[in-house]
Amino acid sequence: MTVARPFTPRLILYLVGLGGSALGDAVYVVTLPFAVFKVLGHQDAVTLAHVLTAAFLPRFLGLLWGSVVDRLDLKVIFVVSGLTRLAMAAGLGALFLLGHASLPLIFGAVFLNGLLTVLSSTSGSVLVPQLVPKAILTQTNSVLQAVNMGLPLLGYGLGGALVATTGVGPSLFVSALCFGVMPLVVLLMQFPERHRTSKRSQSLWHDVREGFSYLARQQVLLLLGLTALLVNMTAVVLNITVPALMERLGRGAAGYGLYEIVLSAGMLLGVALSNLRPVKEGRLTNVYLGLLSVALGVCGGAASWLPLIYAGAALLGVGFGMLTVSVISYFQTVVPSAFLGRVMGTLNSANAVGYIAGSLGTAAFLGVWSSSALFFVLSAIDAALLLLLILLAKPSPMSSAATEGDCL
Repeated sequence: MTVARPFTPRLILYLVGLGGSALGDAVYVVTLPFAVFKVLGHQDAVTLAHVLTAAFLPRFLGLLWGSVVDRLDLKVIFVVSGLTRLAMAAGLGALFLLGHASLPLIFGAVFLNGLLTVLSSTSGSVLVPQLVPKAILTQTNSVLQAVNMGLPLLGYGLGGALVATTGVGPSLFVSALCFGVMPLVVLLMQFPERHRTSKRSQSLWHDVREGFSYLARQQVLLLLGLTALLVNMTAVVLNITVPALMERLGRGAAGYGLYEIVLSAGMLLGVALSNLRPVKEGRLTNVYLGLLSVALGVCGGAASWLPLIYAGAALLGVGFGMLTVSVISYFQTVVPSAFLGRVMGTLNSANAVGYIAGSLGTAAFLGVWSSSALFFVLSAIDAALLLLLILLAKPSPMSSAATEGDCL
């Protein structure tokens, strides 16, 4: 019996490129607020919130970008998007050094970077199942998520140190260099041939409708999309409420920093635990466990006792890590490759809806009730979705068991 090797040369090259992008994103994210403040000449949280919203808006175009991914050559997408991100970050850095940066340019840059991030992440989700056998998809996605979650911890520190010692411009140049790693390694990779149902004579909107029609008939995928939405909504609620909670408890920024460290450590643990029961034959065991962990962890935020709050953060992290790996692996295992770009793009759109719903919902809810009540409501929603999945979800057939032609 032949054992599948997870770390093929092509996958290693992709991991190197992904690591460069993750590091560049982290440096860019840390630098961005200080870029805004430098242009304004003072700190302005409202303007920064508007800039961050502009960066996230492109996620709503996930289904459209997914259709683009299903039509185009993946190597071209990675090279063009990577080089464009490099030029964007380097150009913005040069403008800061020359003293010509402006707020409209920052808005344009973050929106463009958001578009390219969605495009490249969707392309990566389509590429990975072509690089490794389905039997080790969960293991592979665990490694990919560990890179995505682990390297930013280094990038955040690097970005902060660069801004403090050299300023915004040089920090953006370092981010640009990191963005250049992906197109470089992609040029060295040999990409596999893939089947695409999209024909040049068909319009892009036809592809969008076709992808949406496929999703509308897949009950499990719709429920998992709802799960992704809920995870992002929960994360946004935590970003808004936990800093204020730490202030009330007298722990301030140090307490919130420790909370984020515990949450991140829990996510890495969740990524590792997802390997214990990898996705096989459409099973949702890891999704059930992840949702249960999130439901219990959210309750920790309702407490006023720090040990319970930090224990809740650990459980939340475990749940987030398990759900991230398991949902992506399930989609890649079940969805035929011809539709995978559109389906993963829709998942990005669900994430965006969760982000906006979390922001607006938290503001409205806290105007009437307490943050503790909000945590309990979130926990109840998580538990209800878990019950719904257990009752309604039926294992989907593996995509390899069906031909591409009988999907629609």
